[in-house]
Amino acid sequence: MFVGCRSGYLEKLCNGRSSLVMVVVDRTRCSGIGICESIAPDFFEVGDDGALLLLREDFADGERSAIEDAVGSCPAAALSVVD
Repeated sequence: MFVGCRSGYLEKLCNGRSSLVMVVVDRTRCSGIGICESIAPDFFEVGDDGALLLLREDFADGERSAIEDAVGSCPAAALSVVD
């Protein structure tokens, strides 16, 4: 499993407080549909090549629900949040 980021390595999304959160992309499952992008466009983007990118490394406490909604809405179950 990989985190969908520009570099292809694990990219940590940290809210600047005590918790560290990572969004993990299982590239063997991701089909690039882009539902995550439509729910949380400030965090997810599907490139022209169909690869998922993480756009931001940090988020406010109030933004976590959008990330979790995007993860939970993935029809391929390719996304997960790891605390």
